[in-house]
Amino acid sequence: MRLNVTMLNVLVFCGLATLGDGFQRMVYLRKPTLKCRTTLVLYALHLCILTKRSFVFPFQLIPNNHGLFLQIGYDSIAGMLSLAMFLRYDHNKRLKTDLNHDQNELSESPLPWHVPQKLKPKVTTVALILLTLYFASGLFAQTYDQILFALKTFGLPITDQMHMSLQVLLSHLTWVFMGVNILGTQLPDFFKRESTWYKARVGSNWMWWVCGGYFFSSWLFNCADCFNQLILPGSLFAVDEGVVSKLINPEVPHILSSLIGYIAPCISAPWWEEILYRGFMLPALSVLMPLKPAIIASGLVFSIHHLTLTGFLPLAVLGISWAGIYVASGNLVTTMIIHAMWNSRVFLGGWMGI
Repeated sequence: MRLNVTMLNVLVFCGLATLGDGFQRMVYLRKPTLKCRTTLVLYALHLCILTKRSFVFPFQLIPNNHGLFLQIGYDSIAGMLSLAMFLRYDHNKRLKTDLNHDQNELSESPLPWHVPQKLKPKVTTVALILLTLYFASGLFAQTYDQILFALKTFGLPITDQMHMSLQVLLSHLTWVFMGVNILGTQLPDFFKRESTWYKARVGSNWMWWVCGGYFFSSWLFNCADCFNQLILPGSLFAVDEGVVSKLINPEVPHILSSLIGYIAPCISAPWWEEILYRGFMLPALSVLMPLKPAIIASGLVFSIHHLTLTGFLPLAVLGISWAGIYVASGNLVTTMIIHAMWNSRVFLGGWMGI
């Protein structure tokens, strides 16, 4: 039996290893619908198979009492292969540039955003306003909580799960509405299509960035989560993190309540958080510091905003990796899709037991 499991591991590993050139050619498919279908298939493969299977080592690589380093998940292997393919793609791209340009004319690739000179003093002020508004947004949740309780006392049939779903959705949409209006009114020139970050190139090789970026960031998350388990006491991981965790793991699943609960964390939050942290915060920080520290700082701010101790390091790693993917791809839509796929993975995994 152990031999059969080992052979299965070897076969799956070899299958992942042969993705290489075939996958890299596949991502340049011309038809957008075919790209979407292929992305969904690869997402389902990652969600239902790669995250559930692992390659078992013959011995524990690093001795520890946490049961770690006994195996490596196929999702981590897929992330490593995605990084290798990106490095090869980037090497080939640089080689073509070297062949077509004089060495003295080479310069760093332009960033996907441009902060107008007149707005540079203002972006810090707007960032502080948004930060204050975010921490004040907890009042929105309390207000909607009281409104929903009042509606229930008047006889409106609202279950506990529906109550939580509506509370999360309404408070989040209120925060998004106010944040979008602040950015739109205070920094109108910052979000002009021709002068800044928003490059939704639907006809580009977005599928490579979405699938490869999702696999890559999942691997980094696994590494950060492994380190988390080594340095944090296990009792912290059993603490309830809040109302959203109850939406992900409902005591009595209800389809309509779950669908409403899905909207905020898996649709509107990825869209808004990518605009806020990668579309605005990262360019704003790049005004104050070099690019690499700005990428790290934006990832840390992204993690702090989630207010979870056990998730601080993994979420910071995700924020940093998505900022890097945005800079490399020049397309904010790719990180929006990756973010939505990631949150959907967490939501579906908790709700359906995937």
